[in-house]
Amino acid sequence: MNGLSTNRRCTSAAACLVQSGVEFVVRYYSETTKQSQKRLLPDEAQALHAAGLRIAVVYQDRQTQVDDFSRASGERDRRFAFAYGRENGQPLGTTIFFAVDYDAKPADLRAIQAYFQGVAAGLVAAAQGEPVYQVGVYGSGYVCRRLKEAGLVTHTWLAESTGYRESAGYSDWTLKQFVTNEDLCGLPARSWQRCQAQGADRSWSFRLEGAAPRRDPTPVPEASREPELRRHSHGEFVVTLQRLLNRWLLQEGATPLLEDGDFGQKTYRAVYSFQASNVDNFGQPLVVDGIVGGLTWGALRRVSGNRPDPASHPLVLADEPREWWKQLPDIRLGGSPRARAVLQQAVAEAVAGRGESGGNNQGPDIEKYLNGIVEPPANWCAAFVCWCISTSGPMPFPYTVAARHILKQARRAKLFTYDNPSTTPPLPGDLIVWWRNRVDSWEGHTGIVHHAGNGRLYVIEGNKTAKVEGFDYPLVGLEKLLGFVRL
Repeated sequence: MNGLSTNRRCTSAAACLVQSGVEFVVRYYSETTKQSQKRLLPDEAQALHAAGLRIAVVYQDRQTQVDDFSRASGERDRRFAFAYGRENGQPLGTTIFFAVDYDAKPADLRAIQAYFQGVAAGLVAAAQGEPVYQVGVYGSGYVCRRLKEAGLVTHTWLAESTGYRESAGYSDWTLKQFVTNEDLCGLPARSWQRCQAQGADRSWSFRLEGAAPRRDPTPVPEASREPELRRHSHGEFVVTLQRLLNRWLLQEGATPLLEDGDFGQKTYRAVYSFQASNVDNFGQPLVVDGIVGGLTWGALRRVSGNRPDPASHPLVLADEPREWWKQLPDIRLGGSPRARAVLQQAVAEAVAGRGESGGNNQGPDIEKYLNGIVEPPANWCAAFVCWCISTSGPMPFPYTVAARHILKQARRAKLFTYDNPSTTPPLPGDLIVWWRNRVDSWEGHTGIVHHAGNGRLYVIEGNKTAKVEGFDYPLVGLEKLLGFVRL
């Protein structure tokens, strides 16, 4: 079979690809990508299926060096991969490839094998007794051979670089990628690579669940579940979105939207604010991109129905305690005595289960944090941070309930601030400030760094959910970061 892999959306190119002899398209699942077209979305999957193309997927969040691989990161990535698979209608029992996108050395193999062990274990747990997604690998001939010999992958996808270790002579591949340098159906030359598949087993790819394959580019009917929505979407599903957003906006004391079925600027800003303020049904921060996919739909229905936030926080590295935010980090991780005293207050509030009573940013704990500056209900992330500072020593800047003011006032007070965690590693007790909705708006969010490690940043936050608790983020490429404050 002949196909291609690409980091570009193929929705409008699907019919042309079929006419050009393409039989399958390989696309990406990714949680941290900053490339707007890289991630496969449900509407594109529908279009590819409607044109008669098979779909294959590879999960990649960097995976370009040995430090990206461990059992814990494998367990983490399987969660996102499983969620994207279900959101896109990928049938269980088909394959998700996971990338090893560099020329791995034999010394790297142990970490890579541990990663794939984590992926496999996590997928079994996520399937809850149903058929699991099979695991494949994209990589060099050496990596493909060793992982398949170890029984850690079912299918192998040989990367295009023939200079990689053992790639020139490796023949036991399911997919093989080739260097290409030409435009095709609107796809620029550098955005796609030709691929070939061999063997009778087609489980490395899939057609959508519950849909009959078609050989024409006519769009398939909308699924019974909510479709992905974004700016300029229209129709009854947008009305449903606006209705759910209005329930949340009313809880927040904000002005409701006009339920007119037009996904315009006001609806876009409301979606942005909702994603920045809430977690998905797995207990993880939503991706803040203004696009309403399956995870955002699920969170909207949970929040608007006043159902409780997820009790567990499953995306925790294997060598981290599950409720790591309920204890102080090791003293060897650093942090000044003043900063650790602030963090100790935050940990104590998390242990005590402090937060909202009855939802809607209300309750005696919220009133305590707001410190008489405003009356509840009110957003309380900055108030929580300032309360932790004020109860552990003198305030270095005026008490505030506005997240962005923390960073501004810290700079005025000549405290050390920084915005590049790659060059200045965050320490326990540092404050972090994000922007919300727009970088030039007044909206923001803040928390207290617990520690950084294993490529993740661990933060204790208030007002992300109804309680004080911890969340972790990729340390590289932090979304919406304004800066850090060191106390």
